[in-house]
Amino acid sequence: MNLPLLRRLTPLFECLGRPRTLVALFLLCALPTGLGCAMLSPLGAPPDEMAALARVDGLRLGQVLNAPPPPPSGSPGVLIDSGVSDLILSMDGLIFSGYDTNGNVPPSLLARAAAIHWSGTNTFCMTQMVMYSPVFYAPATLGLWAGKAAGMGPFHAAYLARVLMLLTYIAMGAAALRLARFGGGLLFVALTLPTSIFLGASCNQDGQLIAACALAAALLTRVKPAAWWGALALLTAITLGKISYGLLMLFCLAPLRGPGIARRAGAVALAALLPGLWLLHIHNLGFAPWPWPPYHPGPLWPGDRTVWLHDARPENNVRVLLAHPAQILLLPLHSLAAHWHDTWRRILACVSVDFVLLRPWEYPCLVAALGFAAMAPAAPGRHWLAADAGLGLLILFGSFMGVELSLYLTYTPAGEALVAGVQGRYFLLLLPFCIFPLSWIMARLPWRGLPAGLFCLPGVALALVNILALPLFLFQLFRMAGP
Repeated sequence: MNLPLLRRLTPLFECLGRPRTLVALFLLCALPTGLGCAMLSPLGAPPDEMAALARVDGLRLGQVLNAPPPPPSGSPGVLIDSGVSDLILSMDGLIFSGYDTNGNVPPSLLARAAAIHWSGTNTFCMTQMVMYSPVFYAPATLGLWAGKAAGMGPFHAAYLARVLMLLTYIAMGAAALRLARFGGGLLFVALTLPTSIFLGASCNQDGQLIAACALAAALLTRVKPAAWWGALALLTAITLGKISYGLLMLFCLAPLRGPGIARRAGAVALAALLPGLWLLHIHNLGFAPWPWPPYHPGPLWPGDRTVWLHDARPENNVRVLLAHPAQILLLPLHSLAAHWHDTWRRILACVSVDFVLLRPWEYPCLVAALGFAAMAPAAPGRHWLAADAGLGLLILFGSFMGVELSLYLTYTPAGEALVAGVQGRYFLLLLPFCIFPLSWIMARLPWRGLPAGLFCLPGVALALVNILALPLFLFQLFRMAGP
């Protein structure tokens, strides 16, 4: 290593690692990249977006919880404008027609979608998105309402909803980078990953959840009570959004050896009552089992495997786990190992319904950016202690297990030996919290005296490249110049 050159560049690296610099770079990169993602991809390209749009229009019409389903359906859903229903059906037809293979969105389809008007009459739309609390759908709801008020049709109002979701994502991300006392480089990379930006510029709440996790982690790096309460409020909202991430609330217990641990534990327990009440609401709402074509149960099924089943009922795989308790631990680990050759790419850069990946050159660059950011040292006195770092690792492992097992219970056909439906984006919510165990590890490695900004360079460089590269890829994929 050229030490004299490194010494001369140290002020530059120190500037690069400062929160204000990272915020400025994040705004410079995330806004144009996100707008490109929002404008150059068709509605429904992001995962579950059309189901989310139904949830959003239901919220616009006051369906905060759900609407009574008409008989004989019995499935949860909301009342939405018939025009929005027509838009959903139109764009769903595009998604399932295989645009990922022909690389083209027909202009005639976009013209038909743009011609759809608000009907003024409501229709019932089944969507399991009512299982998620409305908190992180608020920006999209405001966008849909504002678009209608401004005279836009449902098609263009949905794109406005995307833009407001993106602006909220950027606001939370910028706040996280400004407030983080350590781990800013890793938060920057997590927030500028193509998957994160693409989700942040959609009506799917997952982008909002990723940014909220980054902000919660940043607040927990601070020592002020207001920051702690803010982190607890965010983690409560995240758990309301997706119950399977509830263990993340336990990050608020740190520092374990600090004063007031009993008070913190009590506050976390009280906050957990809200997700608990929401879980009761979901149970009373009546979970609609995910339908599957007729199948015989898998190898772990404890009963007669010649029977025919037609859906993924939670009680079926609860029966499997009770019959094979060791699989509670083994199934998630085995499934992760079996799918990892695809999952790691989908975590870093997936820009559609979990099957459209970026060009191959991007993946080693993303791995390098993430790896360098993870190795950044924390300043002296700004890292977690061993006990807290160990707690963080346990929480992250438990959250991973929760994500995998929730999908085994609610989506996987009965008795299967692998978890089905796990998508890379589900693990992005855990990435910001890795700064806590990493801060303890990196404080003990030989390069702990180097400026943290040095380790941000690959992530910043790639984010700058993606200002052009990611929107250009989407344009070449979908061949649409905007809504």
